[in-house]
Amino acid sequence: MRTEPGNPPGEVDVDDLTERLSEATRLWDDDFRLVLERKLDDEHQAKLLYQRYSGALSETYKDEHTPYEAVKDVAKLELLDEPGQLVMHVYRRRQDESDIRFKVYRYGEPMLLSAVLPVLHSLGVRVTDERPYEMHRADGTIYLYDFGLQLPADSRPIADVRPHLENAFSATWRGEAEVDGFNTLVIKAGLTWREVVVLRAYAKYLRQAGTVFSHDYMESTLLQYPAIASKLVALFAARFDPRLPLSEESRAVQSKELIAAVYSPRFEGVHLRFGAVARGGLRWSDRREDFRTEILGLVKAQMVKNAVIVPTGAKGGFVLKQLPGDRDEAVECYRLFISALLDVTDNLDGGKILAPADVVRHDPDDPYLVVAADKGTATFSDIANEISVKYGFWLGDAFASGGSAGYDHKRMGITAKGAWESVKRHFRELGVDTQTTDFTVVGVGDMSGDVFGNGMLLSRHIRLVAAFDHRHIFIDPTPDPVASYEERQRLFDLPRSSWDDYDRSIISAGGGVYPRTAKSIQLTSEAKAALGIPAALTSLTPNELMHAILAAPVDLFWNGGIGTYVKATSESHADVGDKANDYLRV
Repeated sequence: MRTEPGNPPGEVDVDDLTERLSEATRLWDDDFRLVLERKLDDEHQAKLLYQRYSGALSETYKDEHTPYEAVKDVAKLELLDEPGQLVMHVYRRRQDESDIRFKVYRYGEPMLLSAVLPVLHSLGVRVTDERPYEMHRADGTIYLYDFGLQLPADSRPIADVRPHLENAFSATWRGEAEVDGFNTLVIKAGLTWREVVVLRAYAKYLRQAGTVFSHDYMESTLLQYPAIASKLVALFAARFDPRLPLSEESRAVQSKELIAAVYSPRFEGVHLRFGAVARGGLRWSDRREDFRTEILGLVKAQMVKNAVIVPTGAKGGFVLKQLPGDRDEAVECYRLFISALLDVTDNLDGGKILAPADVVRHDPDDPYLVVAADKGTATFSDIANEISVKYGFWLGDAFASGGSAGYDHKRMGITAKGAWESVKRHFRELGVDTQTTDFTVVGVGDMSGDVFGNGMLLSRHIRLVAAFDHRHIFIDPTPDPVASYEERQRLFDLPRSSWDDYDRSIISAGGGVYPRTAKSIQLTSEAKAALGIPAALTSLTPNELMHAILAAPVDLFWNGGIGTYVKATSESHADVGDKANDYLRV
């Protein structure tokens, strides 16, 4: 650098530096224009792109990219025209398999590094460096993230897996695939992200089926043996891919040689039907860890309940994985669940069986599928019927009972009324008339529930001492039968009510409503006396209090909730098969 007279020796001449940088930029821009003209062979189009991007590309970008690299990026940038849209480019630098770059282009919205890195790590790559750039185009800002990647030693050549890697990142970023180590099979086994979903679903189902292997163990095993992972996917395709022009015999042969379900990242669901003609509800379950066990227990009960209505029982349920408890998400996932069920169900047209499109069937004709409202889905029946009509399903708006044109299960209270006949019979054998004599009750459920709510209105002589559901614990040590009945009726009529809506002024001395999330619950002398809790105890955890409620010295235990809360001393908790309530069971 030259110095002007009067400048101290070694001090940079700012004007000279600015001039040199401007000259470098002009030279870069000239080369950029020439490369555009050479690549496009269209002077007018090249001029438009030059005007669009020469000023949009930052000086930092120009310092770190050649005009030739910039033209490649422009080809990707031209694909972006909607806010939030992503475009990707994975490439190898200088024909060096160890020098892999991954560029992500995003229109209008920046990406947080803390959100991007877990997605990349799930794909089995290590990020060695990251260079962010902003490009201020006339129609908006584009964010470019340039990552250096280090692939696993045993990964396939980048040329073989480039589209799979780009698509897998995009799908995982959008939430269509989960962020876990299974994604590494994209570059280790050369699988697409959708094929990886098949293996992930296998692992999820095996866990629900009681396998001793953990999710992480199955994941690491498949990563260690990617060739076997590929064969498992090929076996799935041979068995179920309708695009393969194979006869049933050919599928069996191909499957045998290779040997030598509803899942989504948003939700998981299951539907069990124990016979050709069966009915049962679909519930929005909150038991993500063992909802399939929950549904199995329910369908077994449905077998008995439905015996006088239809030959056998059915039951289904789904759990939310991304937004648990969100009703709007539940509605959308319920739509996906119903659609998935109808996608693989036979239809009827004038008495003739129509197999579903693009489905390989390994069982006989089976067009019978009906659903009913259940826990969490009491208002969803019209949605199911709307989908049924859209699909042209033979049952039309009779597909889901309980809708606006069907029966209101909660209002009719068939299940509770049937169970109450058993209650009256048992009490009659004890010399008590439940319809004329006061009696004490504890229970599981709340007044918004079909079975619990209807049951607790079937006698005006119920003295409900305590109850709990998945949200609250309710205690009323010495309830007034008349006032408490009227309050239960009010809650029953109140849409989506909970125990927290109970009028505290009606609760007797020493009672209250407590959240199950509390660390501990202070005990009153009245509550301890009503529930048979030792006087020396001053507080209990919610779980301990619910256990005490189950063992309370009352006349009736009314289980209007889901779960098995009582077992024989000869049984283990594993024998019961209701893991979620092991800590409460008596």
